[in-house]
Amino acid sequence: MTVIDPRMQDSVGAALGSVRQNWRGVLFTAAIGALATTAIQMLGGLAPSAPYLTIAAALFASAMIYSVFIGMALRGGQPRLRPSEGLRVFSAMAVVGFFLAIVGFVLSIVSAIILVAGPYASLSREISAASGDRDAVNRLAQQMFAQNPAPIVVIGVFYLLVWFYLTTRLYLAAPASVDRGRILSFETWSWTKGATLKIMGARAMLIGPAFVLTFALTYLLSRAAGIALFDASGGSPQPGPALAFAIITAFLGYLVSDALSANLSSALYRDLGGLKARLPPS
Repeated sequence: MTVIDPRMQDSVGAALGSVRQNWRGVLFTAAIGALATTAIQMLGGLAPSAPYLTIAAALFASAMIYSVFIGMALRGGQPRLRPSEGLRVFSAMAVVGFFLAIVGFVLSIVSAIILVAGPYASLSREISAASGDRDAVNRLAQQMFAQNPAPIVVIGVFYLLVWFYLTTRLYLAAPASVDRGRILSFETWSWTKGATLKIMGARAMLIGPAFVLTFALTYLLSRAAGIALFDASGGSPQPGPALAFAIITAFLGYLVSDALSANLSSALYRDLGGLKARLPPS
């Protein structure tokens, strides 16, 4: 049930205003998140045989920090880490992430069939021979892109649009899980009905430039630290610059992207969901 039909400019303005009002708490929370994420990555480096555990720990820490941003956006005041809220946000994101993984898996199979049967039919034998060999698959993918990049680009853009639409429909899950005191994911799907394009516009208006800014700063910092950002074989950087790069880039990610996204989703939650919105029957 849509309670208010907001203009995307109003939601973006509300998100920026909330960040400005709570800027000290936002900076402090982003700093704590950066240190925690870097520590998890360093500990994960000591156990390279358990990469999924490291990823799960990093995602859990990210959800905790995100819940703090949402708490400040919804309630104001000083940042407060409430583990129960962070756990609900993590659980809601896990549900959404699992759903997106299923959609991505299905789309990847369909796309592979279309590509092999269509524009890359002449390479069907090479594709079959490369099955199970990661290096061969990577080389073949590079060859396919070099010969005819258009189909891969179209598929990539389609994936991006599907991801953007689905995450927009579920964009209120995190603030709703914090505010309602229980895990909510697909229950919020109906709240965005009729306002999907406006939410997508608000996200593109605010988060898009924030992502570009974060990426640009990350690239400049990598150059300063002597890190080959796009070349895995570019050598090992010095430990000091590498540690500083990890902390600063994590801080920028939390500060520029996560804080703005949390405040935007909270502003939209007030307008499209909030305490007056109906939940689907359980």
